[in-house]
Amino acid sequence: MTPSTRYDRLVVVKEREKDVAKESYEQAKKKATEKLEQLYSLLKQKEVLEEGRRHELTKGISIDKMRHTQVFFEQLETGIAHVQKEVQQAQAQLHLREQNFQTQFREVKKFEKLRERSVTVERSERHRKENLLLDELATQSFMQRGTW
Repeated sequence: MTPSTRYDRLVVVKEREKDVAKESYEQAKKKATEKLEQLYSLLKQKEVLEEGRRHELTKGISIDKMRHTQVFFEQLETGIAHVQKEVQQAQAQLHLREQNFQTQFREVKKFEKLRERSVTVERSERHRKENLLLDELATQSFMQRGTW
């Protein structure tokens, strides 16, 4: 097995690992985006609720309606806190997977470089051997002619 063949196989393996890491990163990115959108939706809902509550307070509102609104507001706050934790976890996971993808990408580049160097060394060695063979043939031809 020539060195370049060995590196070819390693590059293929590393490419697969990089592709898996990229897919994992893309999934984490999608999940983080979904969680951020969910958080945005809850925060927007909270903003609308607060605006409605201010408007109702200026008009006058029953105590039961105020209690109901307050309970809903507290549930919304709890939901927001929960989703914020999920967003933080999703972002942390995204960061880890991004680092893994970058590491795999560097690994692929490293093995591609090794393969290129191996091919260059093989080519140089082949060229050197060809030159030696040509020199040997020239020497034999010269010796056969017998002219010194």
